[in-house]
Amino acid sequence: MNPLVLAVWIMDDGSYSPKRIDISTYSFTLKEIHSLQNILKKVFNIESCYYKDRNIGFRMYFDTKNTKKVIKTIYPYIIPTMIYKIGL
Repeated sequence: MNPLVLAVWIMDDGSYSPKRIDISTYSFTLKEIHSLQNILKKVFNIESCYYKDRNIGFRMYFDTKNTKKVIKTIYPYIIPTMIYKIGL
């Protein structure tokens, strides 16, 4: 996991809603989501949460504080047509 990998992941499966970034993690098990959360915390010091999205699966998200950290980390790698994925 590095900033480019995180940027590509968010450009592909991410979305921005007021003050937070969500990532579709529907194909991941809870165990895998927990592993991803641990990696994000260890590598970037970014904390994430998740919620059950209807009967589809789980979505990871970053609160306002951690969304700012994510944006700072990945901004240099976001292509212009995907800048809306980080709310800019």
